[in-house]
Amino acid sequence: MAIPGFGHPPAYYFMWILPRNLFSRLCGFVADVRIPRTLLTPLIRLFSWKFGVDLTEATQPISVFRTFNEFFTRHLLSDARTVDPDPDVIVSPVD
Repeated sequence: MAIPGFGHPPAYYFMWILPRNLFSRLCGFVADVRIPRTLLTPLIRLFSWKFGVDLTEATQPISVFRTFNEFFTRHLLSDARTVDPDPDVIVSPVD
């Protein structure tokens, strides 16, 4: 992996110097931290706005989530994602 050049956000440098498995564990730990709902709900709204998450597809309102991990692994309405029945099509079960 090449060293990031000038013009990259500082987070790129952090991700480059940190061992991959440590970074993954750190992200998992942060995602599991319980945050007061008065802070978490606006953070989820901001994340959803920034990354285009459709909050109407979830089976529960975002106010019930206690962690980002609960939000990331939320259940969706049964008709939120349709799967192509064509056997010649490759389907990936992720957003």
